[in-house]
Amino acid sequence: MNNKFSLKQIATNFVIIQSRSFGMVFIGLLTSVVLARALGAEGRGQLAVIMLLPAMLSTFLNLGVSPANVFYISSRRVSSNIALRTSILLALCLSLLGVSISVPLLLFKSDTLFPGAPLWLLLLGMALFPIQLLDGFFVSIINGQQRFKEYAAISLLSPFLYLTALFVFVWMLGSGVIGAVASQLVVSLVSLTVLFFFFRKFFGQLCSKGEIVNYSKRCFNYGGRAHLSNIMAFVNYRADLFILNLFLSSANLGIYAISVALAESLWLLSKGISTVLLPKLSELHNAEKKRKMITPFIARWVFLLTFVAAVVAAIVIPYAINLLYGAEFMPGVQTFRLLLIGIVLGSFSRVLANDIAARDFPQYNFYASIAVVSVNVTMNFILIPKWGIIGAAATTSFAYGFNSILKICIYSAVSRNRWTELFLFNDFDKKLLAFGARKARSFLCTY
Repeated sequence: MNNKFSLKQIATNFVIIQSRSFGMVFIGLLTSVVLARALGAEGRGQLAVIMLLPAMLSTFLNLGVSPANVFYISSRRVSSNIALRTSILLALCLSLLGVSISVPLLLFKSDTLFPGAPLWLLLLGMALFPIQLLDGFFVSIINGQQRFKEYAAISLLSPFLYLTALFVFVWMLGSGVIGAVASQLVVSLVSLTVLFFFFRKFFGQLCSKGEIVNYSKRCFNYGGRAHLSNIMAFVNYRADLFILNLFLSSANLGIYAISVALAESLWLLSKGISTVLLPKLSELHNAEKKRKMITPFIARWVFLLTFVAAVVAAIVIPYAINLLYGAEFMPGVQTFRLLLIGIVLGSFSRVLANDIAARDFPQYNFYASIAVVSVNVTMNFILIPKWGIIGAAATTSFAYGFNSILKICIYSAVSRNRWTELFLFNDFDKKLLAFGARKARSFLCTY
């Protein structure tokens, strides 16, 4: 195996992924503006509840197949052909399981679990689940292959088409929440069709039933451990929306959903580097010295840059919300600022979580998530009835901070790196700063 490593290789892939991330944030911002202006706070809150269902199903029932694909393909432990065929089979089985559970639940308990959302729209939204599940499995194979240009292009396709559909059917034709859900369903089908076309060359390659069964077991071995952590992470990220929907109006939920979407856009940096980092660190499983150098370097720079972006965002957010969304959403300013604390701390822990998973210890992320989710859910039930969306934002930031502390402790234990290495500047940082200074001088001299 080739364990050749350079910051240049990481940087090149990161630039590709980050360009994709900038595009997704820009498209996501336009999408949120169209939805907010066309649906209002109440309609936006209702849409958030409807979209929560397929997201919950995809998260709870994917069984960690996506991270397993990334881990095993990038470390050259399984072929892409076997991973592809196994993913299709598992997606079919898991989709049938999800539908058989969720349909009766919606028919008898939708008013209790999802108040304010019509049953038939919840059922329409649930149709997204099998499509998004298989879509996620396919994209993880591309990520595991470290084909970041293709990964970036395919990842941008769906949000771009969704924005276009929303502009036509929701903004211009006024189809409301119905049009928003239907647009997402059609766009997801188009995106999945493109992915099938992308993998068409593999469908002519055969693999045995035994290979599929064997990889399924390996998927559940690694993926099952990662899956538990992903479930806890999802609950940690979205428990506030579910609990807010139980206690407050759809309008309050809509305002909070906009604040969350804007705040999470600052995860642009950490999500981009995480996409590159997990397969790279998995590939370097026999080069421990290199892994121990690169993770602290990336973690502290992600933290610093996210912090700077958060300071700027806290200053401009009142003007941005008023201009883009209107006075109806201005109560979200304070909520957004509170969320920024957690976003900055969460960016740091995301990098460490990828390092822990790449060392074949995804279960440790799960153990940390249990503690974090317990604190998060308990505090949400206490603070939301008292303080509303402000209580939800304060709880979320506290939970992210607690998660960061736990991830620092776990990372130090499994990597045998001192926790201070995460914060102290070293030769890597000096080279980066010197490179930046040279580029800056060169740019200034040009003008």
